[in-house]
Amino acid sequence: MSKSKTRHAPEPCPPERPTPLTSAAIDRLTPGSVPRRMPPSLLAACGLLLLAVAVTFGKTVRYDFVNFDDDAFVYENPIVVRGLTASGVVLAFTGNGGAMPYPLTLLSYMLDTQVYGPQPWGYHLTNVLLHAATTVLLFLVLRQMTGHLWASACVALLFAALFVGLRIATGLARAHFGGVGVAAMATVAGLVDVDPFVLSMVQGLGGTSLVVRAVLIATMVNTLAKGFYFGGLSRGQRGAAIGRYALWAAVHFPLMVV
Repeated sequence: MSKSKTRHAPEPCPPERPTPLTSAAIDRLTPGSVPRRMPPSLLAACGLLLLAVAVTFGKTVRYDFVNFDDDAFVYENPIVVRGLTASGVVLAFTGNGGAMPYPLTLLSYMLDTQVYGPQPWGYHLTNVLLHAATTVLLFLVLRQMTGHLWASACVALLFAALFVGLRIATGLARAHFGGVGVAAMATVAGLVDVDPFVLSMVQGLGGTSLVVRAVLIATMVNTLAKGFYFGGLSRGQRGAAIGRYALWAAVHFPLMVV
């Protein structure tokens, strides 16, 4: 007979040591599971973004209203000049807000009038505060989505200074490359932000014909970009949307070469 083999019980595995949580892992935990602390680097990035907005746009509180559209939107708007009233709130959301078709913006102006009166610095201060809050919010959202702190901060900084950056770039393009440079900047502005480019052109960066062509290029590119975007959202209507926007561009193209 063969000898029976002796069976030994398996040795118990040593207990695994818990892995220490990093600050990034703690941030991803559900609220209330552990005490949450904002990392110093996150506070530093938020502080730098707020400082950048303050340095770039803080001096606007010393400026007056501009004659671009402030008259129709603010100090000559019969709804805004009365301040925040119940009838004004109703008119803002029923499409009877005068020249201002944006209810939340109209409510913001009404609140500014209620708080600051007709003083321009109050409206500018509110704009700066809203821009600073939006910049920080964009940074926090990008950081939460990507996990990259300083890359998210750079994107938020670009957003914060985009208006000024386009203004400077437009002036340099006009000085060094003439009409070709302005047309190139108009194309870029159409994909990014049309308003600062248009303001740059009407503030003495070119003659009348150059301004008209540049503004048309920027608005056409912006409209075409929106057409591609919305066309991509709905496959069934993509062709019709792109066709309408292309037709709009073709109709306005002769105006650019006049």
